[in-house]
Amino acid sequence: MKDTTNSEAKKLVLAERLAVLKKNKAFVIGASILGFWIFCSIFSKFMVRFDQDTMDFESINTPPSLKYWFGTDSTGRDVYSRVIIGARIIMVISFIATALGAFVGASLGLIAGYLKGKFDMVLMRILEAISAIPVIIIALLAVAAIG
Repeated sequence: MKDTTNSEAKKLVLAERLAVLKKNKAFVIGASILGFWIFCSIFSKFMVRFDQDTMDFESINTPPSLKYWFGTDSTGRDVYSRVIIGARIIMVISFIATALGAFVGASLGLIAGYLKGKFDMVLMRILEAISAIPVIIIALLAVAAIG
């Protein structure tokens, strides 16, 4: 008896939260864009007419047309194909980066919580120093290091 009321209460709370999210236009637009992006990354091979690396030297720097929806680049490659196929790569990289960040953060948090004391203080000061550096400076340093 108690389990059914508990599960019904959870369903009611979930339904209320979803109703609040559906009223938020920014959430609906953002979720739609994210859903479309995920759809494109999953079905990218079926959505393109040209291989992303095939060069058409007769169509270099072509503007958007019925044949090339986003046009072509300076080597005659279809930009639409490259964008859609690139969505899959971006999704994989973002998933790996998120999982790696969560793993490293959770591991450091567990170690700092277990050891406490000086290790925790030193780790927190290092993380505060990293947080104090603006992201744009880190990006510029990364670009300078890569070349």
